[in-house]
Amino acid sequence: QLRAALAAAGLRPVEVTPVRLDARGSRPFFVTTADDGRPMGLFVKVIGYHERNADILFKVARHVLFREVEDESPFATPKQQAEHEAFLALLAKRAGVRTPTVVSVGVAANGDAWLAEERIPGSTLAQAMSAPQSSAVRTVEMLEDLWRQVALLRAARIAHRDLRAANVLLDDAGRPWLVDFGFGESGASDHRLDADIAELLVSVALQVGVERAVSTAHRVLGPGPLEGAAPQLQPLALAAATRSAIRHRHGLLDEIRSAIAEFDGAEPARPEVLLRVRWRTLGWIAATVFATYVLLPQVGKLGRTISALDDARWQWLAGALIMSAVTYATASLAVMGASPRPLAFGRTVIVQLATSFANRLMPYGLGGSAVNERYLERAGLPRATALAALAVLVGSGVTLHVLELLGVGLWLGRSRLLIANALPSGWGLLTGFVAVMTALGIAVAVLMRRPDWLAAVRDAASSISAVVRSPKRAALLLGGQLGTNIAYIAALGFAVHACGGAPSPALLAAVYLGGSALGSASPTPAGLGVVEASLVAGLTVGGVASAPAVAGVLAYRLASFWIPAAAGFFAFKHLERRHLL
Repeated sequence: QLRAALAAAGLRPVEVTPVRLDARGSRPFFVTTADDGRPMGLFVKVIGYHERNADILFKVARHVLFREVEDESPFATPKQQAEHEAFLALLAKRAGVRTPTVVSVGVAANGDAWLAEERIPGSTLAQAMSAPQSSAVRTVEMLEDLWRQVALLRAARIAHRDLRAANVLLDDAGRPWLVDFGFGESGASDHRLDADIAELLVSVALQVGVERAVSTAHRVLGPGPLEGAAPQLQPLALAAATRSAIRHRHGLLDEIRSAIAEFDGAEPARPEVLLRVRWRTLGWIAATVFATYVLLPQVGKLGRTISALDDARWQWLAGALIMSAVTYATASLAVMGASPRPLAFGRTVIVQLATSFANRLMPYGLGGSAVNERYLERAGLPRATALAALAVLVGSGVTLHVLELLGVGLWLGRSRLLIANALPSGWGLLTGFVAVMTALGIAVAVLMRRPDWLAAVRDAASSISAVVRSPKRAALLLGGQLGTNIAYIAALGFAVHACGGAPSPALLAAVYLGGSALGSASPTPAGLGVVEASLVAGLTVGGVASAPAVAGVLAYRLASFWIPAAAGFFAFKHLERRHLL
């Protein structure tokens, strides 16, 4: 089929031979054509849907794992991928980079795309460096020429994205050629251009040693690009083949960073943080999920819990999902009330959805606070004003939460629901009094020892008073926060009712407010594990059977925790693409 496709393009293939090369995302061939009776050698890459699907999985995994991902869209067709590579190769050629001439691009009958380039006789950088006849002088000249090609790419803002030894070809005259622009990017950021230098530094150092690799790069490129590349000298930033090669050279990356630092007499650069979340945190989350969603159902006897979930009434579960969605609208109103500058409602809703993803990665709500701070700054607020708005949001939220807890406590006190089920008469009031006084004592002691915290509290109180003096902002702020809690309480009630429980509104409010308070103090992201356990404990103490309580809490957390987190990931990426974060 490739022969027929090349013939249809007028290339007259005489011989088509598959080649075993280190080519990511394509299948390479050597092709000999007869053009006016003269043989001509071509290098042809075939990109099919198998390669395209593998590329989609690869890029999706990178988006999930890494913070700064600047990949092109993974949803290009094979033809678009071939055209993209041809375009990058032509741009590089125009910039003066030594790269094979693009001959043609086409599509075979089976849908596979192909890209034909001029074939350059020669060997890869790794093969040439291992040859015994390569002298030190020729090696230095060749390396300086190679870095000049990289400098031309950098000047044209073209990132190769796979600049390793396998994609540097030395012709018979010993001149380096840059090949395979399949992962390339035009108009690239400095971060991407620095990543190319880091990749090539490691590849060259593996062949000729650290001193020669860094010194030749420094002479041609200067200190700036090398300093930018130094933080990316770490396994996660390198191609899989390069990572595999450095496993046998322990300490190589540290040596390269030290050699770069020596040229400027500075300290070696620290590796950049690339992962969205550390593996240790993922392990902690996985262990908490196991304890919560595997061991917790045993409290309600697994069979009964599963039966309660199987018999769940889906109309009530739909209500829980709707109430969960309402919380993002009400939270947006609260943010709009805290901000001294008007904010767009729809955009703010998307930001609050993005915070649900960010909060799943960090405890104490730090991820969501960072997203809101960045959003307010992008909306035009100075950083100090944005932080003050967040202090208003958090401070008023805590105050309102405490008042709601006191109100629900009085409500329950009249019904004597929890006291009758859990404690002897009179003990509930005493326990509550001791808990409140203990919390106040700790707060006062901490604030007296940390005057800076006391100053922050005073600033937050001053900002809150300024909001209260504006009826519209106060209504948005307090109404949004009150509405968020009411919607979450309703979602919990719908989920428990769906699974056969029938708790009273007072019990639901007390259980939710107490559980969310404990979850906020938990070291796990979004109180994972702590919230579930406290909600189940509160419901069972309040008289709800264990099986409906466990099943209802699991359904509630699915609607209010896991589904919003998945949607929040896409909201987060959307905001990043629109440069709103």
